[in-house]
Amino acid sequence: MLERITNRVGYSVSAAAVLDRLAADFEPIDGYVVKGTADEWVIDLDRERGVKSGDVFGVLAAGEKLVHPVTGKEIGRLDVRKAILQVPRVMDGYSFARALEGSDRIDPGYRIRRFEKIPALFWDYSGGGRQLAQQLTAILPHLAWQDLDAGQRVRPPEPVPPEKAENTLFFIFTGERL
Repeated sequence: MLERITNRVGYSVSAAAVLDRLAADFEPIDGYVVKGTADEWVIDLDRERGVKSGDVFGVLAAGEKLVHPVTGKEIGRLDVRKAILQVPRVMDGYSFARALEGSDRIDPGYRIRRFEKIPALFWDYSGGGRQLAQQLTAILPHLAWQDLDAGQRVRPPEPVPPEKAENTLFFIFTGERL
């Protein structure tokens, strides 16, 4: 059972504390695309809302309606991720964001959500990280998690993310360090 792991700063903390910190760091924040500039997008979120340089947002378009089969009422929509934006600069009242490679067309008014539908991969180099992986997927359900076993099959021999990560968040667990 996981009790203590070393965080990225190098000191030992409880696994529960690390999970709490990750939940806070990856908390969804909702906003909108305001307008495009020459090579960036303006979004309506700033530091006061918790945005930091480097944050990643899924750009969402309303997808298929979900209609209850008995009542006939619309109960929601299956949002479709159109693009991924990354924030290089945070201003007062708004932020600038750049579309990452592979993004579709973005229009003003599209809804954005921090870390929504962003691909995520857990690599376990300890052989005992399945429980941690399950806890991460439970506290961060808005990420687009790749299957743990499939991720293990493609992980490199050394615990480092690839140079070209293809817009994927990597969670690398070595047994004592995440």
